[in-house]
Parts: sequence; C-alpha cells; structure tokens
Amino acid sequence: MTVFRARRFSGVIALAFCLSAIAQGQTAKTEWTKAAPTDNGLSEAKLRALSAAIRSDEFKKIGSILIARHGKLVYEDYVEGDANS
Repeated sequence: MTVFRARRFSGVIALAFCLSAIAQGQTAKTEWTKAAPTDNGLSEAKLRALSAAIRSDEFKKIGSILIARHGKLVYEDYVEGDANS
C-alpha cells in the first residue's frame, strides 16, 4: 500500500518511543492506561489497513504495533506472539 510506503521512518519512531518510555521510567511490565483510538484522533479504518499491510508481508520483521497518544495506549496489535513476548 502506497499510504504506508511514505512512512519508512516508522522504525525510527518506534525506537524513539521506546527510548522515551525508558527515560520516563516505564518498563515493558508497566500497565498503560488505555483509550479508544477514535477519542484520540486516530482512524480505526487506517489502523485496520496498517495491520492488514503488516500481515500481508508488505512490511518485514514487525511483531507488534503499539500506539500511545497523550500518555495513553490507544492501539495494540500483536502480529506474532502476544503482550508477554
């Protein structure tokens, strides 16, 4: 999907997000407050399209998608494994 090809820097964003979480003292075992994607300006249709693109192997080596906005987890999808892996 061409919509996602323009976003090749997504790995950099994921790394920055992880580093930010570490700097704020959050670990993988910290429970995030959850919120609905639509309540935070995200399109559920675009999130479904993103998941479908990853599952169709358009992107490689992605095991999970986590999106946080304003300190709340608004989207969580595990392509391989689950939250514990």
